[in-house]
Amino acid sequence: RKLPGAVFKWKMSVRETLKKLLQICADMQDSFWEASAHARMERLPAVFEEAAIQWNGFADKIFALLLEVNHTSPDASWKANPARSWMNPARVPVMDDAAICEECLTGLEMASDELRKAAVADDLRVRRAATDQLGAATGQKAVIHKCAADIDHRIV
Repeated sequence: RKLPGAVFKWKMSVRETLKKLLQICADMQDSFWEASAHARMERLPAVFEEAAIQWNGFADKIFALLLEVNHTSPDASWKANPARSWMNPARVPVMDDAAICEECLTGLEMASDELRKAAVADDLRVRRAATDQLGAATGQKAVIHKCAADIDHRIV
């Protein structure tokens, strides 16, 4: 039998995990749209746009879970962190296609680290969502690696 305090701590943990995932989604979406706007190789903008849309879909799933767990206001929003360490045009002096791919791969690695942490959360719905998104991120990395290999053989 769980104590009331233990249940509260569990819900806080799930709530914080979901909020962190939503922040990651905002950063990923913003970064992929930024990447799409700067990419020059014919197929890259579409690759980045598709990834941004996919992360938006994941954010919708996570937000629905957060509503259930935390009863968050439906008008709550998360904004991308403009000072993030990757896919930040102010930080990357040359935004050529190779640099854009490297930046997106860095972001996907960071997001994957957080998804792996969420994949062991106490809530089964969070674990499933995080595991599914981890698979999507792995697929996105593979596509970007393939594009990057066509640009510069150093990025593989």
